[in-house]
Amino acid sequence: MRGILFFLNLTALCFALDSAKPIISVSTPPQSYFVKKIAGESVEVNVLIPPNTDEHNFDFKPQTMINLEKSAVYFVGDLEFESQLVQRLESTKVKKVRLNAQDTLKGDPHTWLDPILVKEQAKVIAQTLSELYPQNRAFYEKNLAVFLGEIDILDSQIRALLSGLESKKFIVYHPSWGHFASRYNLEQVAIEVDGKEPKPRELAAITKTAKKENIPIIFVQVGFPQVVVLNLVKEWRVEAVSIDYLSANWASDLLYTAQILHNALK
Repeated sequence: MRGILFFLNLTALCFALDSAKPIISVSTPPQSYFVKKIAGESVEVNVLIPPNTDEHNFDFKPQTMINLEKSAVYFVGDLEFESQLVQRLESTKVKKVRLNAQDTLKGDPHTWLDPILVKEQAKVIAQTLSELYPQNRAFYEKNLAVFLGEIDILDSQIRALLSGLESKKFIVYHPSWGHFASRYNLEQVAIEVDGKEPKPRELAAITKTAKKENIPIIFVQVGFPQVVVLNLVKEWRVEAVSIDYLSANWASDLLYTAQILHNALK
């Protein structure tokens, strides 16, 4: 009897190990959204950057790094810290796949804020997962087709909101919206200079631009210094709106940002 129970327990353990979901690692919450759109519940997604943070200044959790080294694949963007992680993974079996098929805009790694670039990233994700798990290829391809259609609708909605605006400029602390602005014929004015708080002379130049061109809005970004922005809001008498460019609710928050811009710049 004990032998039978041992065998049954061993069989159950082996089944649990065999049925464990593969770990797929990404750097940002939006990339997690993309993987889940393609893979559904067939994988476990490990996100390196926590929500509500600055991707240039954060600490990795030990379990996050453990999961990274256990991953079947790590989808790599163009963030600064990723090159070190790729080197660290050279001695492992983790497959490293670059999401961006083209060079980013002037070194701007925030490609997930451009829906058209996300379509290409989604194709990379689907192709990679299909190669790793060919038994799920039809499932991934079906999900990819649905997701690409959703992106096309999102892009059309954003274009409708941002076309024909009277003003084209908006202010952000961190220059993360370059791809979005370029795609929709807008221009971001960044307060941060080379990853640092602006010097008085640089801040004066931004102030001059804001007042001269009557820029009506400042985006207050989650995870970044608020004091400088709030002081500028008082001085310029403009609207401050909180946004999160690392939101896991990628589609809805991107549309929300477009709606805010429409209201402010029309």
